[in-house]
Amino acid sequence: MGGGDIMNIVTAAVTGYITGGWTGLIISVTLAFASMALAPKPKKPDAPVFSVTAQDRKQNFRQAITARKIVYGRIQVGGPIVYLQTTAGNGDLNDSALNTYLHMVVVVASHEIQEFEAFYVNGVEITPSQLSSSGDITSGQFYLEQDSNTSYPYLRIQTGLGADNQLANASLISESGGLWTESSTLSGMAYVYFRFRFDQNLYSGVPNVKAVIKGKKIFDPRDSSTAYSNNSALVLRDYLTSDYGLDVAASKIDDTYVTTAANICDEDLALADGGTENRYESNGMISSESKPREIINELLTAMSGTLSYANALYRMFAASTQTAEYSFNESDVIGELTVQARLSRRDTFNSIKGTFISEETDWEESDYPSLSVQSFVGDDNGVVIYRDFTLPFTTSSTMAQRISKIQLYAARQPVNLQGVFKCTAFNVDINDVIYLSNTRYGWNNKSFRVIAWGFQATPNGLMVKMSLTEYAASSYSWA
Repeated sequence: MGGGDIMNIVTAAVTGYITGGWTGLIISVTLAFASMALAPKPKKPDAPVFSVTAQDRKQNFRQAITARKIVYGRIQVGGPIVYLQTTAGNGDLNDSALNTYLHMVVVVASHEIQEFEAFYVNGVEITPSQLSSSGDITSGQFYLEQDSNTSYPYLRIQTGLGADNQLANASLISESGGLWTESSTLSGMAYVYFRFRFDQNLYSGVPNVKAVIKGKKIFDPRDSSTAYSNNSALVLRDYLTSDYGLDVAASKIDDTYVTTAANICDEDLALADGGTENRYESNGMISSESKPREIINELLTAMSGTLSYANALYRMFAASTQTAEYSFNESDVIGELTVQARLSRRDTFNSIKGTFISEETDWEESDYPSLSVQSFVGDDNGVVIYRDFTLPFTTSSTMAQRISKIQLYAARQPVNLQGVFKCTAFNVDINDVIYLSNTRYGWNNKSFRVIAWGFQATPNGLMVKMSLTEYAASSYSWA
């Protein structure tokens, strides 16, 4: 998708403002995907279901044509089996049967990755430290003793990180009988080559294999480096600029905002049981068959963020406390403010729960601790109302709790308003926090966040139109 096609994504948002009476030029609109994920939506049969995609990332399958898989951060993955062959034994241990060895090549990512951290064969973990320089296993379940003097590796694991100039696997060239050749480089694809020596006590059918990897190397505008990172802001930037994403030119990304968001993501937060972790990380997999809007939505959940398109530039924001930079009162407003003070019953919730991918449960989809705030429940006549919020790119339970808390508390700030302001509001930008005082509503420097900004020419000159939502710093605090 080209960068110009972003307008296909924001059309619905812009149309909403125009048909609602906003005329003139709308030059900035925010897409708050993380919050949108909480809103009720009609079922869409073609949309990926998180529980399905969570399992899909770990599956091995044989398929002639399949979607590209892009891995950000650190996760456990399977992938398409691109080569499967049996060969005779080589005479070792007096075994030269025809089907002694099973050779399997699994592609785990459609790009170069940082490293392989661990491998799993039928659920048994194997670390790189258990492998010799040639990939033969040297200890553990798959290193069998034939007698007191003889041990033998019944498993070999070799890898390719996916560099564009990687060479074909020499062992496969040697042992495949000409089926794997020097042209079989799998250039630009990270893969694992497993060689299994048959033993009825070890294997029954084709083994189930997976790997834990550190994924894609991405660009960091803070120091112009390209290296592995799971920083949520840098991951989103990479997707926006990649050919499998929106294919936006780097010049169309406002890297000042990327830098700010990336620094927020890198902040160290203390954990209750000791130690620290980054405020936000993205660890997950993207399929090229998914829609860009869905992917951006999922990426933004990892930093409870927003993405705006203003003055032909993309700007991203990671959730954090902000200080109001501008103050306005009745003298700055033209006409009446349109205020919506409460959410509809359908959209109201006072508790939040959901799922994420947890390393502690063998990288399976798991429930993170739910959050129910008694004061919110009391405001709703004592009725607990849950909303589900899935986090496809979050693998930390504590991080999931922080993000879900932001979503819940932000949703309990129900005041939204639209209004026409004098040009004193011309310097305000999307996502800014402002103070607004209004005698009629009893507001004295009440905080609002700007979610849409535009201007129009009138007989009285230029006017600024803004859409605001209530802001509370307490939504972003965490203990």
